[in-house]
Amino acid sequence: MVYVFGKAITDETLRAKPEYQGKAITLNDRAREALIMKNSEDRDVMVRQQVEKLMEKVGVRVFTVCLIYNATGDTLTLVTYRDWSGHIGFTPYPPKIENGQFGVFLHVGDVDTSDASSVGAVVYRGKKMAGEDCDWMQAWTNKKSNRLILRSVKLTTGRLVMTESGTLSIIK
Repeated sequence: MVYVFGKAITDETLRAKPEYQGKAITLNDRAREALIMKNSEDRDVMVRQQVEKLMEKVGVRVFTVCLIYNATGDTLTLVTYRDWSGHIGFTPYPPKIENGQFGVFLHVGDVDTSDASSVGAVVYRGKKMAGEDCDWMQAWTNKKSNRLILRSVKLTTGRLVMTESGTLSIIK
Protein backbone atom coordinates (compact mmCIF):
# COMPACT_ATOMS: atom_id res chain seq x y z
CA MET A 1 0.00 0.00 0.00
CA VAL A 2 1.30 3.46 -0.93
CA TYR A 3 0.27 6.37 1.24
CA VAL A 4 -0.72 9.23 -1.08
CA PHE A 5 -3.59 11.41 0.09
CA GLY A 6 -5.79 14.06 -1.46
CA LYS A 7 -7.29 14.76 -4.83
CA ALA A 8 -4.87 16.03 -7.46
CA ILE A 9 -5.19 19.70 -8.40
CA THR A 10 -5.28 19.65 -12.21
CA ASP A 11 -6.31 21.92 -15.08
CA GLU A 12 -9.80 20.40 -14.79
CA THR A 13 -9.94 21.35 -11.10
CA LEU A 14 -9.11 24.95 -11.96
CA ARG A 15 -11.50 25.14 -14.96
CA ALA A 16 -14.35 24.39 -12.53
CA LYS A 17 -13.59 27.69 -10.74
CA PRO A 18 -15.10 30.87 -12.19
CA GLU A 19 -11.81 32.81 -12.12
CA TYR A 20 -10.17 30.30 -14.49
CA GLN A 21 -12.94 29.88 -17.06
CA GLY A 22 -11.69 30.89 -20.49
CA LYS A 23 -8.17 31.48 -19.17
CA ALA A 24 -5.01 29.61 -20.17
CA ILE A 25 -3.97 27.66 -17.06
CA THR A 26 -0.28 27.56 -16.19
CA LEU A 27 1.98 25.52 -13.95
CA ASN A 28 2.09 28.53 -11.62
CA ASP A 29 -1.74 28.60 -11.41
CA ARG A 30 -1.87 24.91 -10.46
CA ALA A 31 0.89 25.37 -7.87
CA ARG A 32 -0.81 28.39 -6.29
CA GLU A 33 -4.17 26.61 -6.06
CA ALA A 34 -2.54 23.51 -4.56
CA LEU A 35 -0.95 25.66 -1.88
CA ILE A 36 -4.26 27.41 -1.16
CA MET A 37 -6.09 24.07 -0.93
CA LYS A 38 -3.45 22.29 1.17
CA ASN A 39 -5.54 22.26 4.35
CA SER A 40 -8.98 22.41 2.73
CA GLU A 41 -11.57 19.79 3.67
CA ASP A 42 -9.38 18.92 6.69
CA ARG A 43 -6.92 17.09 4.42
CA ASP A 44 -4.05 17.93 6.75
CA VAL A 45 -5.99 16.45 9.70
CA MET A 46 -6.67 13.23 7.76
CA VAL A 47 -2.99 12.92 6.86
CA ARG A 48 -1.91 13.45 10.48
CA GLN A 49 -4.35 10.73 11.59
CA GLN A 50 -2.91 8.31 9.04
CA VAL A 51 0.62 9.17 10.16
CA GLU A 52 -0.37 8.43 13.77
CA LYS A 53 -1.75 5.04 12.69
CA LEU A 54 1.52 4.29 10.91
CA MET A 55 3.47 5.26 14.02
CA GLU A 56 1.35 2.90 16.16
CA LYS A 57 2.37 -0.03 13.92
CA VAL A 58 6.04 0.60 14.55
CA GLY A 59 7.42 -1.60 17.29
CA VAL A 60 10.91 -0.16 17.05
CA ARG A 61 12.67 2.57 18.95
CA VAL A 62 13.93 4.67 16.04
CA PHE A 63 11.93 5.76 13.02
CA THR A 64 11.34 8.81 10.85
CA VAL A 65 7.98 9.79 9.40
CA CYS A 66 8.40 11.71 6.14
CA LEU A 67 5.58 13.83 4.76
CA ILE A 68 5.82 15.55 1.38
CA TYR A 69 3.15 17.93 0.09
CA ASN A 70 3.32 18.65 -3.63
CA ALA A 71 2.43 22.24 -4.53
CA THR A 72 4.71 22.46 -7.58
CA GLY A 73 1.98 22.55 -10.22
CA ASP A 74 3.21 19.26 -11.69
CA THR A 75 3.58 15.60 -10.75
CA LEU A 76 6.57 14.64 -8.60
CA THR A 77 8.11 11.33 -9.71
CA LEU A 78 10.46 9.21 -7.60
CA VAL A 79 13.97 9.28 -9.07
CA THR A 80 16.04 7.49 -6.44
CA TYR A 81 16.45 6.86 -2.75
CA ARG A 82 19.25 5.84 -0.42
CA ASP A 83 19.14 4.11 2.94
CA TRP A 84 22.41 4.67 4.79
CA SER A 85 20.99 3.22 7.98
CA GLY A 86 17.54 1.71 8.30
CA HIS A 87 15.02 0.85 5.62
CA ILE A 88 11.62 1.77 4.26
CA GLY A 89 8.86 0.71 6.64
CA PHE A 90 5.41 -0.70 5.92
CA THR A 91 4.84 1.18 2.68
CA PRO A 92 7.11 1.84 -0.30
CA TYR A 93 8.30 5.30 -1.25
CA PRO A 94 5.42 6.82 -3.26
CA PRO A 95 6.37 6.40 -6.95
CA LYS A 96 4.53 9.62 -7.81
CA ILE A 97 2.81 12.43 -5.95
CA GLU A 98 0.37 14.50 -7.99
CA ASN A 99 0.07 18.26 -7.57
CA GLY A 100 -2.07 18.87 -4.48
CA GLN A 101 -1.39 15.48 -2.87
CA PHE A 102 0.44 14.45 0.28
CA GLY A 103 2.93 11.57 0.11
CA VAL A 104 3.79 9.81 3.39
CA PHE A 105 6.31 7.11 4.18
CA LEU A 106 7.94 5.66 7.24
CA HIS A 107 11.67 4.97 7.46
CA VAL A 108 12.53 2.44 10.18
CA GLY A 109 15.89 2.46 11.95
CA ASP A 110 18.04 -0.62 12.23
CA VAL A 111 17.63 -1.82 15.81
CA ASP A 112 20.01 -4.75 15.64
CA THR A 113 23.06 -2.48 15.60
CA SER A 114 24.74 -0.58 18.41
CA ASP A 115 23.90 2.77 16.83
CA ALA A 116 20.23 2.31 15.95
CA SER A 117 19.39 5.01 13.45
CA SER A 118 17.21 6.05 10.54
CA VAL A 119 19.32 7.85 7.93
CA GLY A 120 18.26 8.23 4.32
CA ALA A 121 17.32 10.42 1.40
CA VAL A 122 14.76 10.42 -1.36
CA VAL A 123 14.82 12.40 -4.63
CA TYR A 124 11.74 13.43 -6.61
CA ARG A 125 11.64 15.11 -10.03
CA GLY A 126 9.12 17.71 -11.10
CA LYS A 127 9.06 20.92 -13.12
CA LYS A 128 10.26 24.44 -12.37
CA MET A 129 8.00 27.35 -13.28
CA ALA A 130 9.87 27.66 -16.59
CA GLY A 131 8.86 24.06 -17.38
CA GLU A 132 12.36 22.64 -16.95
CA ASP A 133 13.02 19.49 -14.91
CA CYS A 134 13.95 20.10 -11.29
CA ASP A 135 14.97 17.60 -8.61
CA TRP A 136 13.99 17.89 -4.93
CA MET A 137 15.71 15.95 -2.20
CA GLN A 138 14.38 15.19 1.26
CA ALA A 139 17.00 13.75 3.60
CA TRP A 140 16.94 12.80 7.27
CA THR A 141 19.31 11.83 10.03
CA ASN A 142 17.64 10.39 13.09
CA LYS A 143 20.02 8.64 15.46
CA LYS A 144 19.14 6.87 18.71
CA SER A 145 15.84 8.68 19.23
CA ASN A 146 12.46 9.04 17.61
CA ARG A 147 13.05 12.75 17.00
CA LEU A 148 12.51 13.88 13.41
CA ILE A 149 15.21 15.86 11.59
CA LEU A 150 14.50 16.80 7.97
CA ARG A 151 16.58 18.74 5.49
CA SER A 152 15.19 19.75 2.12
CA VAL A 153 17.21 20.87 -0.86
CA LYS A 154 15.83 22.38 -4.05
CA LEU A 155 18.09 22.28 -7.09
CA THR A 156 17.47 25.06 -9.56
CA THR A 157 20.00 23.80 -12.09
CA GLY A 158 21.15 20.34 -12.99
CA ARG A 159 20.02 16.99 -11.68
CA LEU A 160 20.83 15.30 -8.42
CA VAL A 161 22.31 11.85 -8.94
CA MET A 162 23.01 9.27 -6.26
CA THR A 163 25.99 7.06 -7.07
CA GLU A 164 26.28 3.39 -6.13
CA SER A 165 28.58 4.33 -3.26
CA GLY A 166 25.82 6.52 -1.85
CA THR A 167 27.35 9.91 -2.59
CA LEU A 168 25.22 12.67 -4.08
CA SER A 169 26.41 14.55 -7.16
CA ILE A 170 24.89 17.35 -9.20
CA ILE A 171 25.00 16.79 -12.97
CA LYS A 172 24.70 20.04 -14.93
